Amino acid sequence: LHRLEDVKSLSVYGPSLTDLRIEACYDLTSVKLLQRFPDFAHTAMTPVVKLDLTNTTLPKKMIDELKDNPRLALSGLPSADDDFGGSDVTSTDEEDGPELKIAHFSKSEACGFYKHECGHIEEAIGVRLRHRCRGGRVVNLDDIQRAINWGANVVYVWCVRITPDAVLHAQQARVSVVEFRKDDPRPRGFEHSPMMRFIR
Repeated sequence: LHRLEDVKSLSVYGPSLTDLRIEACYDLTSVKLLQRFPDFAHTAMTPVVKLDLTNTTLPKKMIDELKDNPRLALSGLPSADDDFGGSDVTSTDEEDGPELKIAHFSKSEACGFYKHECGHIEEAIGVRLRHRCRGGRVVNLDDIQRAINWGANVVYVWCVRITPDAVLHAQQARVSVVEFRKDDPRPRGFEHSPMMRFIR
């Protein structure tokens, strides 16, 4: 499947399928390999399907789900040497002076919220805060390596899981990792929320 313009979701039922290549489908956000299909008799499935995702831009959350599927062997994914996320987000166009690069990992890739909440901090301390964000359920070693390659000074993990090897790699690179968990014990109220702790 090559350059499927405007196709956002793909569901495939293929009991005998062994290889599936999805190349340059830039609008695609969801890929599912169905185990059953209405009105079709259930037959034995091939144990492994090789799924090539070369030059696709699937959300990280979707890639994580595909990785969790034991029937799929993925290829064509970005390597740890690839750039981290998209463009930077800052609250100022000023490019001179000191800056702090912050990598955010959460369920959403939106960075606008950090830009809005941190604008006054940049002015007060005289340091430009540059944000990059990645969405997904798990932060793995490759994610941390991309953040380090981008030049992140600190990594914030917002209520998603980070693997132990990713934490260790960040520590070895002298990049701080701050985790916010849903089950963190804290007093009630927005003043004690993870976002307010981040801003402080």
